[in-house]
Amino acid sequence: MIKNILLLIFAVTIVSCQNASSNKSLNSLPVGNSATYTKEFPEFGFAITAPCQLNNVSNQSSGNFEANFGGIVNQEDRENMAAYQVIVNKLPVGYKNLSDIELEEFIDKTISENMAGFRNVRKISFSDEGYLGYVGDSENNGLKQRGVVFSKGRFIIALTVLSNSNLVERFNKFTNSFKVLSNKNTVKSCSTDSNTSINRKPLALGVSVETPCKMIRHEDDSYTWSGTIDENDKNGEIYRVAITKFPTKYSNMGEYDKKKIKNNIMNYVKGKSNYSKANIKVPNYLAYNMSFVEDGYKTKECIVLTDKYTIELILFSSKSVSKSDFNAFVSSLRID
Repeated sequence: MIKNILLLIFAVTIVSCQNASSNKSLNSLPVGNSATYTKEFPEFGFAITAPCQLNNVSNQSSGNFEANFGGIVNQEDRENMAAYQVIVNKLPVGYKNLSDIELEEFIDKTISENMAGFRNVRKISFSDEGYLGYVGDSENNGLKQRGVVFSKGRFIIALTVLSNSNLVERFNKFTNSFKVLSNKNTVKSCSTDSNTSINRKPLALGVSVETPCKMIRHEDDSYTWSGTIDENDKNGEIYRVAITKFPTKYSNMGEYDKKKIKNNIMNYVKGKSNYSKANIKVPNYLAYNMSFVEDGYKTKECIVLTDKYTIELILFSSKSVSKSDFNAFVSSLRID
């Protein structure tokens, strides 16, 4: 069931750009300026166009996001000003273990609950891709606001516009500019010759591993990397690392949240055919190895619960996965 699998800590909050309006680093454009700016988010697989530059405003608002970007036009003219914002958050660990129906129900419930402060809320199919979402209206500090929240892959995306001038027109133009970027380089060739020397690969957030191939960051997920020695070898092993950040340190969480997270991870682990405790060198609260077959691939995975995030180390192949390769991969994990 959903409540037994997914992490408790996950929220999508539609945050007003009004909080950032005092920051002069945000672009302010005069009335009638027809300039447009396209902001690409390759790590999440989309781009969007606004009449202002969208800058990182994460430090100007509360909440833990994968991305939080905003911009303002006509900042000094309250009657004609408009604020634009893009927020991205990620589904928690365990979502991959849900059935399609369970996942859709969870996403639908999560999005609809986070639209509770909006009126005229209605369910929609967003963009030509038909993403599940909700759109609604509200008011913030005397400014009318319209927002849409929808799911794209493992991400939840919120797009909002605040303005007392042509809000519907501005919102429609902003959201209609949403464009899906092609997902290239999910797994790239890591070596064009027989060189399989193992080197340490720094990834992000202080995490590093040793692999015999180059690790490529996924364009649709900024905290997932994959690599293989030869992409033309259909029987070759594919290395993958996925990191999920916590909004706050595990050690600072309440006991209920800690228990919920551990239970969710264990439900995920026990859903695999074979599993056992993992002996790894990095400080952790929980670590398990698993062996299973998924989508025709023989897979070995290690999931590690640390103080700041969960880390998944995965090695899979259509033919077989070397136990020694997997053990060396897992043993190489370091966190600075």
